[in-house]
Amino acid sequence: MYVFTDRIFEVCGPPNREESSQTQTIVLKLPEDGGESPVRPKVLLRGNWYKTPIDEGDHIRVIGTFCLENEYTLVLENGYTYDPNVKSDINYAEYIILEPDIMVSSTTITSSFPCVRRGVFSEIFKSSSIEKKGNMVLGNIVHSTFEKFVARIHKEMESIKEIKKSEVTEMINEAVSSHIVSLRQVNMPEEHAREFLKKSVNAIITWLGGIMKPDSKEFNIQLKECVGTEQEYQSTKYGFRGKIDSIVVLKDKKLNEDSFAALELKTGKKEQGHHRAQVILYALLIMERFAESASPRNLLLYIMKTGKTHIIKAAREEFCALIQRRNELAKLQKLCNLGKPMILPPMLNEKKAKECEFCYMNRQCSMYALAIENIEESSYIPRFPKFTESRTTMCALSRDYFKKWFEIIAIEQSSYNSSFNKKKKRVLPREENLRMVEVSPIIEACSSTNTFTVRLQKPIYGYMKLIDFNEGNYTNLHGTGTTIHISKGIILKKHIAQLDERVFPSNKVKIEYEDDMKNETKNELKKHCFVSLEDLGENEKECEKEEAELKQFDCKKSDPVKSQIPKGRKALEYIIEFRGVNRMNLEPSSLGGKHSSEIIWRLESETTNTYQFNIMRNNLFLMLMKHEFKKQKNYIVYNHEPTFEDDEALDRYEKTFSHYVEDLNEEQKIAVIRSLGTKEFQCILSLPGTGEMLVIERIVKCATILKKKVLLMASNNSLVDATLINIKEKYPDLKLFRLNNDAKGTDSRLINETRNGNTWESKNEIDQLIEETQVFSTTTMSMFHPFLLGLIQKFDYVIVQEASAITEPITIGPCLLGKAVIMFGDYYISNPSVKSIDADRKGLGRSLFKRLCDQYTSKIIVLKHQYRMNKNICKLINSIAYSGLMKHGSEAVKVAKICYPNEVIARFPWIQEVKSPERSVVFLNIDNVLKKTMPSDICTMRTKNFYEAAVIKGLVCAFLESGIQTRDIAVVSPIRNHLYMLQNHLREQKVKCVNIERVGELSKDIIIVSCVKCTRVFPSLKDIRRLYLGFVRVKKKLIIVGSKNNIIGIEPINKFIKYIDTKNWYLDINNLQQIIRYLPKEARRVMSKFKTTRKQDREDLKVKIKKTSPVKSETETSKLVKNQ
Repeated sequence: MYVFTDRIFEVCGPPNREESSQTQTIVLKLPEDGGESPVRPKVLLRGNWYKTPIDEGDHIRVIGTFCLENEYTLVLENGYTYDPNVKSDINYAEYIILEPDIMVSSTTITSSFPCVRRGVFSEIFKSSSIEKKGNMVLGNIVHSTFEKFVARIHKEMESIKEIKKSEVTEMINEAVSSHIVSLRQVNMPEEHAREFLKKSVNAIITWLGGIMKPDSKEFNIQLKECVGTEQEYQSTKYGFRGKIDSIVVLKDKKLNEDSFAALELKTGKKEQGHHRAQVILYALLIMERFAESASPRNLLLYIMKTGKTHIIKAAREEFCALIQRRNELAKLQKLCNLGKPMILPPMLNEKKAKECEFCYMNRQCSMYALAIENIEESSYIPRFPKFTESRTTMCALSRDYFKKWFEIIAIEQSSYNSSFNKKKKRVLPREENLRMVEVSPIIEACSSTNTFTVRLQKPIYGYMKLIDFNEGNYTNLHGTGTTIHISKGIILKKHIAQLDERVFPSNKVKIEYEDDMKNETKNELKKHCFVSLEDLGENEKECEKEEAELKQFDCKKSDPVKSQIPKGRKALEYIIEFRGVNRMNLEPSSLGGKHSSEIIWRLESETTNTYQFNIMRNNLFLMLMKHEFKKQKNYIVYNHEPTFEDDEALDRYEKTFSHYVEDLNEEQKIAVIRSLGTKEFQCILSLPGTGEMLVIERIVKCATILKKKVLLMASNNSLVDATLINIKEKYPDLKLFRLNNDAKGTDSRLINETRNGNTWESKNEIDQLIEETQVFSTTTMSMFHPFLLGLIQKFDYVIVQEASAITEPITIGPCLLGKAVIMFGDYYISNPSVKSIDADRKGLGRSLFKRLCDQYTSKIIVLKHQYRMNKNICKLINSIAYSGLMKHGSEAVKVAKICYPNEVIARFPWIQEVKSPERSVVFLNIDNVLKKTMPSDICTMRTKNFYEAAVIKGLVCAFLESGIQTRDIAVVSPIRNHLYMLQNHLREQKVKCVNIERVGELSKDIIIVSCVKCTRVFPSLKDIRRLYLGFVRVKKKLIIVGSKNNIIGIEPINKFIKYIDTKNWYLDINNLQQIIRYLPKEARRVMSKFKTTRKQDREDLKVKIKKTSPVKSETETSKLVKNQ
């Protein structure tokens, strides 16, 4: 007999809707059901549930029980009060949750009343800093103070009135300091904020003092304890998330009962409907975590300005209305994520126009209505001021521009999101089955945030799941099967450690998987969940031991997975740092009575990466709707030609700065002078090695002499840091500022110039820094940082590096920040990386830089004389990419060859041939080795290539033996998995291994490029031209390792192969024995050709060697065995 309780189902077939009876019948099946199950559960939706937008293929969670007694049919309607303990209630469901994997924000749900459009636009135009108001900033300050206050009185509730005034003053000063940037943005004096906060704290102390009294006649309840503050909840059961101001223990004086409840603090003047709705939603979250200890009867809502306490008693009708709205928003978000058009309700009619007039999303809503919905063709046209203003601002060209890019962004976002789903059956990439070993506070001087680290472990078996969570990555921490969620932690360390016996005390540990994993077979688990331990650096003996002890998994439907953990075993350990999170949220009282070590944790990334797409949409919104960006709109949307200062001014610049440009060539001089004289934009096509960094240095120096402020921007932190370091070393007198939220991710040489932009002592400090600083720098993704938003149009020049690799909607951001923008790029080999073919075809793959260069060919400046590559390397890249455009700028560089301080004869002839100084370019072809490899082993290498790794290891060792310095060699690869393997494999040699997307700051004597492709099925790069990025960063010797058969015929790389053939610049690796000694250890474990797991096999091999070779010592024999 089948029983399904609170399970996720897939909608099987289109729903049957009966208009007359207002009933919608849905037939369901389990997502993993291949059609074999005889059971097809049904749900009958009535009343308001009838309107739930369900379609075939949707996923829903039915909160209720399907069983034989109710014939696998449940009814859902508002009027029936569900009670699972009543026998007759087995015919009813409590709720249905549409697409439960989509975590809708509780704020979005509540703000969507009375208009769904507001909830939708608050998500797709999400930016917390774009248009802040004074009341909002004050509310944030009060909440941060309230969090510190609750933490202070935690476990000391009786001493509430004993808090010293000095402590209160310190809390107030810390809270104001952490919001100085926002106060500056809304032009609010600090003293006003402090005075407001002082009154607020006094009001909170008075209120707490009253509600905590057991004998208070004012309240029917007593607040006994605060167990958590600013806690993030994420419910996979109900499909929404929220951050609760405080979780408290309340005593009902009438019933004499204690229960957990949500406390929400509001700084507004009066209670509003969405305040009540938010607290009711939080009731579902705390009931899920604290189960029977929580009750929706008493929920606290404290309105600070009026001093009133609202004790809310939630009704089922309210829960139903909120869940129904959540389902509607989830459906719209799903359509947006899939790139499908959203059919939104119309704008509110004339009677409710006031709602639109004071809505904080009315501009975005108006823009969408005008451009996407063509509201002017409808019968009703709104008349509120912001709509009328938008109608005037958005001309036909602006509307077409917005519509085009809004649709393209939706297509790309859909493709981006679906890439996660194709990798795994689960929606979320995650590292599971972790146990918390330790929570350690970090006490820092002058720190206003609560900072701590957690140490998490999971036992290691022979094979283990390996997710792309690495040191320096950001991740979320989630309690499996709970609502516990802690976001934005940074992984400080990931390594192999000794298994902690305190957390894993027994020799058996029960490891539970979620429902969607229980029904998977052992083979499926091994196929997509387990990867070799070699990537984590285990030595060979330990790996053999792990493999020998690999346990079999018992994956029956009803049984969890169980495995033995022998004593002394090791664990995969993560050390993660969280900032701005109160440590009391990890105490047992806050975790539903469980200790943090009892909970099974998982690391997870977001389901969808919406951040970059929100930036794109907000850039469009600012440019098209704000009058101050008319100049940018003219040349980006209306295609107006750029203008420059007159010839007299340019001549004056040339004379004034003759000292700074005298050592530049003619192209570089023109680039510097014309950039200083531009009024809108200047595009500089900078070919590799032509002195782009030198030109940027001189533009910055000359601009600062003119008392101009400069902002440097690039798409990644490493390039920003490299440029700023060059400027700092060249001109140490310049005052620099590096904006980076994560100071640890910045180059250590810039530690004194780096700040996160949020922590300041006063507004005067910010004003002084802005006044004194001449050069600012950050990435293009920091466009909506509060610090930058306060400086819009304050920069005289914004310099964007690698602009050809940045999409047009992202590039709009830097254009808006300054009066003039100077863009450097090279569209011949570097263009935006786009996942969707459709979005690429519609224009996302063409940068704004490329479009402007094509439109105004006479206005662009080309830097074509290069000073990096020798003759043969320059010929190669000129032939395959630049059609002869690149020229030599130095005769010495042109004839440069590699020189070896120690001439050592290589072990193998092919290595000696590659080392030859006469060979500046070599293609090492591994086709002959691949032909002798089993198809199953080639399939194992789909995102890695062990043979290429072996060839690279052999070459690196040979170069180092010949006296080449480690700093002069680099290895470049387009695939991350392959790159991580190479980093491990070359750990002893300490050679830099770089992703092809991050080669911007490289310049090495020798570069080895690994193509990775093992078959023609799995492409190494969507745009294979990006391999050329590795070619142009080398000075004297370029080595490409790959399979000729697997890349020939693929344009434009085919041009490269043909050129190599004509020059006879390739070598074949014919024999596996020539590279077998350099193979990674992982290859010996996962490839059937090299597996020797049994001790007897090893002994047989030793005997064979002894028989066929002279007598050697035991040590030498062991070495031979290992090499073999």
